[in-house]
Amino acid sequence: MFDAKLTFILPKFNKNSKIIANIAGNSASIFKLLQDTFKRMFTVLSQTTLRKTAERTLRATALSLALALGLTSSLNAQELEVNTGAKNQPKTQTLATSAPTPEAKDNSESIYSPFTKEEFLKGAALCEELFKKKDKATYNTCFPLVKTKAATPKLQYIIAHVYFDGIGIARDNDQGINWLYIAYKSGNIEAKKDLSIFSLNIYLSNHNLGTGRTGLKSLEDVAMAGNLEAKYYLADLKKREEFKELGVYDPKVSFAEMSKLAESTSYLPAILSTANMLISGEGTKADILAGYKLLEKAASMGSSEAYKQLSLLEEANDKVENKYKAYVHQLALTTCQNSSDNMIRLNKLEAKLTNEEIKKARLEPEANPKVCK
Repeated sequence: MFDAKLTFILPKFNKNSKIIANIAGNSASIFKLLQDTFKRMFTVLSQTTLRKTAERTLRATALSLALALGLTSSLNAQELEVNTGAKNQPKTQTLATSAPTPEAKDNSESIYSPFTKEEFLKGAALCEELFKKKDKATYNTCFPLVKTKAATPKLQYIIAHVYFDGIGIARDNDQGINWLYIAYKSGNIEAKKDLSIFSLNIYLSNHNLGTGRTGLKSLEDVAMAGNLEAKYYLADLKKREEFKELGVYDPKVSFAEMSKLAESTSYLPAILSTANMLISGEGTKADILAGYKLLEKAASMGSSEAYKQLSLLEEANDKVENKYKAYVHQLALTTCQNSSDNMIRLNKLEAKLTNEEIKKARLEPEANPKVCK
């Protein structure tokens, strides 16, 4: 049982609790809240078998709770830093605490050291390009740049996700959350969005209304700044009953906001979500054809999920039934995700077509997507 590991993990809970409570002015109530929250997290970690994994999760929890409780203004990320011993990680890492001011950038070349300004700017551009491609060279390109005084909030945010995703280095959630927090302090809106969502996810495990409401308010601020993912997440949680205590549960409002987002932008998750709500009648009157049309739009953008749902509808739903198109969309899905399950279903659909139809379908542009999302 996981209980046998409590003696190893509990000091981590207590350490983080005390750090945050001391920052808040030795507040006994905050200390108790954090301890109780951490203890509830054991249920979430009950399947965890690795001590380090559990410890990193708890560290991330402590930092996110600090954000939710409004303690981030004085919290030093290094106080929550852990030496994880990653094989490819440099022995010493100096964590920047903020991005330089524009004035400082203009007045000194030393902030780019050991690079020149030109080398730094070229390196930063290359870092972003490699990160988008998830190239293994991302870490070695980005990390030296983020250690300089010229490191921008965007670079700090990138290095956080390099650690989260293990791009060119072993995955390290602890370092990821540290750098995410640093990027947030430096003013990166994406980092604030990630931490806000993290706080709301923690609320789902501890049901502390203070944590949930603060995370919600933070996410609303990010959405007001125009962040599409924040707008999507806000619309999505309004159709989820687990957020009912926060006073935001309203499927009709969720549909109105989600459909508006899908119509006014090309944000793929919003398009898929609106399609599913139309098909299921969640928050609105069911409309299979309208939902199907949105799935076609998502498919034209290369959505694997849209290919899957279209194929299922076309195989069995009498309003849009079309065995040929079901096969075409399953071909597209299999091209994007070549799994055994997809191949089995593809063969099943192929058995319902003639040889001529099969040959024709394989040549369809839609069956051969150039982009898969």
